[in-house]
Amino acid sequence: MNRRLSQWFNTAAFTPNATLTFGNAGRNIAVGPGFRNFDFSVMKNTRIGEQTNLQFRAEFFNIANHPNFALPEPTFLAAPNFGTLFQTLDTVQTMWASGPAVRA
Repeated sequence: MNRRLSQWFNTAAFTPNATLTFGNAGRNIAVGPGFRNFDFSVMKNTRIGEQTNLQFRAEFFNIANHPNFALPEPTFLAAPNFGTLFQTLDTVQTMWASGPAVRA
């Protein structure tokens, strides 16, 4: 099977069904692209005195910079983007790191 972003599945295999009838295609017959994500982090804790810690932290999200595409558009045969991958998943990760870490 030759999968491309412009045609993820064979769109010629689908035709519009008759008016007011259901089609004969089964559920989940088209498989979307896989999800690949590789996150990496390094942490170093250093004790300064008896009650103070210093922490160095480096975090890298999606280190391979690989796009993760959303499922192909399956709904409208007449749509120009039927069967194409044109959106990426929203994998934005926001991290707020401010202030001292308090341990009880």
